[in-house]
Amino acid sequence: MAGDFLAPSLLSSLDNGVGVVDVMNTTGFDYAVFGNHECDVHQDYLLDRIGQSKFQWINSNMQSLNMQGAPALPEYIIQTVTMGTVTKRVGLLGLLSNDPHLYRPGSFGGAIIEPVISTYEKLSKQLLDEEHVDLIVPITHQSMKDDRKMAKTLSNVPVILGGMSLTISSY
Repeated sequence: MAGDFLAPSLLSSLDNGVGVVDVMNTTGFDYAVFGNHECDVHQDYLLDRIGQSKFQWINSNMQSLNMQGAPALPEYIIQTVTMGTVTKRVGLLGLLSNDPHLYRPGSFGGAIIEPVISTYEKLSKQLLDEEHVDLIVPITHQSMKDDRKMAKTLSNVPVILGGMSLTISSY
């Protein structure tokens, strides 16, 4: 899930995202990343929802998030995928827009959100050189315009799983 699932909704304003995480757990989600509206849920409740999750959160570019004693969220996940006789190691990144216009002051407890492209470049080098992955898939929560810029700027991005498309696309 590419962000904005804990908020904004009428239900989450009443239960702080409990129902959404229950549904995601029941339906078998594997991974989630932060969206800009996850900071609409008070930090204590956000940490409760992370703890409630049976799926893994990926937090590539907001490592200063205060987990208040809970284990830090991984910067990336490596998933081994086998199709027939071919096995590939896939690195998954969870990248949240750092556009300051999307956030109130002090969002996410004042955590610093690092730029998406430079974080991708840093972690992709690590994943390729040290973890020997075959493929890197960014799961992003940024504008479609920024997803397109990312695709044009970086040469090693075969697909972007984006989750903040506020525009209607003809393709």
